[in-house]
Amino acid sequence: MSDTQRLYCSTCKKEEPHRSPESEQEKQWLRRLTGKGYVDDYWICARPGCRNIRYRWEGKSFDPPERMPVFD
Repeated sequence: MSDTQRLYCSTCKKEEPHRSPESEQEKQWLRRLTGKGYVDDYWICARPGCRNIRYRWEGKSFDPPERMPVFD
């Protein structure tokens, strides 16, 4: 399981718990989205229903915002 951090979410407009990508499916999806090989520095808002993705060092990474899909 990944660590969680309280970071600002540009969708929720406040600090919320965020988690790093947990599964290989999430990492592969982020690699396709960003074109980067290393994606462990992206964080996903853990508030139910949000799943907004942000880069660790930037509050707003994507315009328009990207949300992590739910993988089964």
